[in-house]
Amino acid sequence: MFIRDVERDSPAWDAGLRPGSRIIRINDRKDPDLVDLYFFRDEPSEIEVGFDGRVTKYFLKVLSGIEVEGNYRSCQNRCFFCFVAGLPDNLRPSLYFKDDDYRLSFLFGNYISMTNLTDYDFNRIGRLNLSPLYISIHTTDPELRKELFGNEKAGMIREQLKRLSALRINFHTQIVVIPGYNDGRYLKRTIEDLIGFRPYLKSIALVPAGRTRYNQKKIAETTPEYARTLIQRFYDPGGFIQISDEYFLISGHPFPEPGYYQDFPQIENGCGMVAKLFEDLKGRPPIRSSPNDLYLITSRPPRWFLSPLTDYLGIPRDRVIEVKNSLFGPTVWVSGLLAGADVIKATDGIEGRFLIPPDTVNGRLFIDDVDIKDHPRFIPSPAEVDKLTELVRTL
Repeated sequence: MFIRDVERDSPAWDAGLRPGSRIIRINDRKDPDLVDLYFFRDEPSEIEVGFDGRVTKYFLKVLSGIEVEGNYRSCQNRCFFCFVAGLPDNLRPSLYFKDDDYRLSFLFGNYISMTNLTDYDFNRIGRLNLSPLYISIHTTDPELRKELFGNEKAGMIREQLKRLSALRINFHTQIVVIPGYNDGRYLKRTIEDLIGFRPYLKSIALVPAGRTRYNQKKIAETTPEYARTLIQRFYDPGGFIQISDEYFLISGHPFPEPGYYQDFPQIENGCGMVAKLFEDLKGRPPIRSSPNDLYLITSRPPRWFLSPLTDYLGIPRDRVIEVKNSLFGPTVWVSGLLAGADVIKATDGIEGRFLIPPDTVNGRLFIDDVDIKDHPRFIPSPAEVDKLTELVRTL
């Protein structure tokens, strides 16, 4: 595990740790990884570091301020519906890495397939109580799961979930629904099987397969009728089964109230984002002094649910700009997949400043590596409404 960066004036920096060093040991843990760094983060620790052929020991009161490069496990499955495998060429290299690492699942909520877990991994998960984990299920039918994942080990999912339950590890699950493959009776059986793992199973997310212009021949369209049928059949008033916002948008079905989503365990999966927006804006007085050159960027088609946000910001409806996604095609709605080139094209010739959805840029880069720093009129709006309020008031 190599140190990528050290925060200046942190205990690690003051002790003399510098980028490029290799962490050899933390206390009694040799060849440590991100999980060790996490568990030792607030403890006084002895750390052994190698740099330029020399090994040095440091004693740190806390292990904060260290950013590391981990050796993450890549996905070895061959899913025909894999979004990453269907990306166009010439995007930044990091986008093509498919992680499938239980450590990233515990630390960051990344979904894993569990097809690469060893006995050592299970023992470590149990010993360190790495809970909750986030698991891609798609189906519990052994033969169908092998087919979907392109991996013989994928058929062991029910046995693996039993093993996690025996270790008292909590887990959230997702089912990517592919019309004509794992829906219908397969989906009904999968949900029934998963519910049998309560109380360790904490939630189930139903999300549509990502259909782009690169894979639309492999994945059937989720039609409004299909989305309505899925909601009618699997809607759970208790919120244990959480249905992706996209199904509600496609079908025109009313959204559940925010309470349905409990503590929003699947919001990163697109379940509850609209309800959370409504909840954050509820009872807030509109901003009356919004600049008259401020526009709001959204993906297409335009969303009716943006009305509370535009009313709050004081932005007229005619200053909402919908951006056509030429990179992935018109079937992709999410703002996080808007390319910088498409945003530039949509705003060309318009005098003003443009609030960009917060998930459109990663740091400062759009998905096609367009740097937002080169476009000062693009303002990455903060996710928190309070910060957004302050931003608009200071424009």
